[in-house]
Amino acid sequence: MKKLPKITIGILNYNGLDYLRKTIPPLFSLNYPDYEILLVDNGSKDESLKYLSKLNNIRIIKNKNNLGYCVGKNQIVRNAKGIYVLLLDEDILVTDKSCLLKFLSFHESKKCGFICPVLVNKGERATSMYGGFWGPFAYGTRPTVKVSNIIKRDYIEVVGVEGGAIFFKKNHFLNIGLYDETQPYYLDVGDINIRSYILTGKKNYSLYNLCFIHLGVQRKVDTKKWAWKLQYMFPGAMRILWKNFTLKNALLFSPTIFLFYFCGSLYQTVKRRSFLVIKSFIWSFLFFLKSFPDTIKERGKIQGKRVIKSDLFLKIKRPSF
Repeated sequence: MKKLPKITIGILNYNGLDYLRKTIPPLFSLNYPDYEILLVDNGSKDESLKYLSKLNNIRIIKNKNNLGYCVGKNQIVRNAKGIYVLLLDEDILVTDKSCLLKFLSFHESKKCGFICPVLVNKGERATSMYGGFWGPFAYGTRPTVKVSNIIKRDYIEVVGVEGGAIFFKKNHFLNIGLYDETQPYYLDVGDINIRSYILTGKKNYSLYNLCFIHLGVQRKVDTKKWAWKLQYMFPGAMRILWKNFTLKNALLFSPTIFLFYFCGSLYQTVKRRSFLVIKSFIWSFLFFLKSFPDTIKERGKIQGKRVIKSDLFLKIKRPSF
């Protein structure tokens, strides 16, 4: 019988003690013969490390400060002992004991880039986390769909997978340049999945017959945290665009992306009754301008290595359920 490759389950944590108590224990009972659990703690101030120190069979990397989402995830991949990696956020609950074998079997059959499960918020029966597709107003916009309709399909090709739970071959991640570390947020899967496609031709998939639970729903309603994330959404979308797209498409999409985030910021300012939102957008625009020379520099590197010369990923359409 063929020996199964080692898999690293990598988790990034920041002040996620309440989630870890629920998400870590199920990982110890997965039906797979050879895997490790590696956790990078991004300078947590809660008692996450105290809780983790009591657990066996888990490897921990402790950062003194919060180095950001992309840096932390890249640390995991660099230090993974597995040939394959399942990269998780600390608030993702793995609900299928056979998921590692399912991920591996699908990946080997398709020889693909990245794959993910469907993510569903705790207590909900519908989700928008079934894979990312690029539309007129940037990456990731899609409607909420009943989970019962999604799981009628086995899998589907997507532009980008769900960053909270992503499975891939370690060497592939390293070879295409890892996550972009110029921002602490919003330059993960939306960027690397497109980069993977245009540099190698490998497709990305969402497995619709596999669902994990997202526990961190309340984070989305905190205005302060939401405004912080907004600071990096517009410049992140524009950096993805200008690094990876053809010049024609970069010019075509830039005005609509600006209008999408500008109008969205005005709407959220009124809805949340907070000028912090529009201030965050103004900061994001200035940050985009400041970082644009570096973006163009990176564009030159990526465009010179393209295997897929046109933006064929734009033809990947969101499924109708």
